Amino acid sequence: MILQLADVYVNIPVKSIAQSFTYTVPEELSRLEIGWRVLVPFGAQKVEGFVVNVMTVQEGEKLPDRLYNKGKLVELKSIEALVDEEPWFPKKVLELAIWIADFYLCSPAEIMRLFMPGKSGVRLKLCYKAIADNEEHILLQVNTNRQVYEELKEGKSALQLKHKFPEFKEQIDKILEQLLRYNLIKKEYADSKKFSEL
Repeated sequence: MILQLADVYVNIPVKSIAQSFTYTVPEELSRLEIGWRVLVPFGAQKVEGFVVNVMTVQEGEKLPDRLYNKGKLVELKSIEALVDEEPWFPKKVLELAIWIADFYLCSPAEIMRLFMPGKSGVRLKLCYKAIADNEEHILLQVNTNRQVYEELKEGKSALQLKHKFPEFKEQIDKILEQLLRYNLIKKEYADSKKFSEL
């Protein structure tokens, strides 16, 4: 079995994060190269990242030491999607961005953002979507829960729900938390353009 890995700088405004993180590359994204912008899971959110290295590891081949913790392989998350149709950063621009980051003692992601004229990166917004086949769940017998669940079949943000249901907008956050806890809905992240279409 061949495993493809990518080192990614995450595009978040935290100056202390000056390292890349390694993700697995799903088979459908195997054309991934250095310079692509990608969406990756980072903590509890999905963020934009910049691919700075791609490697292929053959079965039985040892992975880089940084991927082991006390002799055990760390659990690697997977890249979720490509942001663009082609690589955003040519190799020479990436090398320059990393040199500037070293020189000015800042995060490479901060410098890479400067090479994106008119773009501040992908802005992701959280929305919620109903999980199908839960129509008979006991929680959905409560009228307010049922209304929110039905509205979330199309996917909506908490703010959109509060506008839709002003009569119980104070309860929306609590309802969402409860529906999430019982796996009746799920969190999804959409970029601003897709989100505006929801």
